[in-house]
Amino acid sequence: MSSIDFNSRPSLQAVVDKYDSMLERMKTELSAAFDGVQWTEFQQGTSIDVAVPGAPGQAVNYSSAAWVAELPLQGADRDKALQILSKVGADYGFAAPQTMQSNESHIEVTGSDALGARYELSSGSKTTLSYLSGLHLAQKLKSAD
Repeated sequence: MSSIDFNSRPSLQAVVDKYDSMLERMKTELSAAFDGVQWTEFQQGTSIDVAVPGAPGQAVNYSSAAWVAELPLQGADRDKALQILSKVGADYGFAAPQTMQSNESHIEVTGSDALGARYELSSGSKTTLSYLSGLHLAQKLKSAD
């Protein structure tokens, strides 16, 4: 039996809608804070099948579209970006971002929620932003278009 109670979790569609909204708000606020920087989708979202013994159906971890901007975050700009991620993430139930890697030319941070979802920001010469949904039962997702 699975240790995850899939029947008490929100649907995959519900969390994708919620997290897409969060990511859009993060991009909008980062753009406003950094002179209108533009975000470009460089990878489409996809569901990744995950074998979970005892699950009542196929479990998936949805990997969002990944976005990139010409935004090298260094010095005080990193702090400003982390404040934005922390504020927006908290509004969507995410813990404050944790720094996974940081040096003079590169930073990687992630924030997570109680469902096992996490957003990820990575910045070197450019900045990328995406999320993983955590485990949910598979379902066909409606198009955001």
